[in-house]
Amino acid sequence: MDQVYRMRGSARAGSRHKAIKERGGRSRIVKQAFLCLALFAFCLYAKFSSAPSFASVRQTIQLMLETQTDFAAIPSQLRDFLASYQKQQSTRRTLEQSSSLSANLLCPTDAVITSPFGSRTDPQTGEEAFHYGVDLGAAKGDKIVCAADGVVAEAGESEDYGHYLLISHADELYTLYAHCETVLFAAGESVQAGQLIATVGDSGRVTGPHLHFEVRKGDTWLDPAQLIDFKQDTQP
Repeated sequence: MDQVYRMRGSARAGSRHKAIKERGGRSRIVKQAFLCLALFAFCLYAKFSSAPSFASVRQTIQLMLETQTDFAAIPSQLRDFLASYQKQQSTRRTLEQSSSLSANLLCPTDAVITSPFGSRTDPQTGEEAFHYGVDLGAAKGDKIVCAADGVVAEAGESEDYGHYLLISHADELYTLYAHCETVLFAAGESVQAGQLIATVGDSGRVTGPHLHFEVRKGDTWLDPAQLIDFKQDTQP
């Protein structure tokens, strides 16, 4: 009887061992599948990205493979990775395309930049805020010309911008001219590069006369100073 019990116990232990091996095999298959997906994504990124980004992604994938134990969370992490990759590629393409715009955009008024693009202290509130364009220190009544051929998308007035013009150009490019004294065109009218479209004013939320000028490519605001050679301040 003892011998039979030992034989049955041995058989049951063998079954458990087999089941554990099967579960271990499935776990390895899952790991290998994820490894293949990760390497595939890695190769795609390596093909289309710069060297710094390549190294960063390689380190990230290596860390995930070495430390990841919750494989149920991998699909969502892979989706997050791909979404981040797509966003980076979209931004990169926008910046590459913007480099070709500089040869086509004219300076809207003959003045120096008094407030650049980017984070700054808001002159009205004193708080940190993002400045989506540049301020050009022109005098009231100075001419504002169109930076490129296009069609007036909006001609209106707002509390912040005062009298403004929003012009649509080719390839999802937009330019905005704000705080104007007078606006010479209405929505739907065509304008040409270098054509007089408005005059500098102090309308809207301002501390004095100037032109607030923005450039947007699709949903991405661009630094006008990277696209246009504005007048330089020669005073010491």
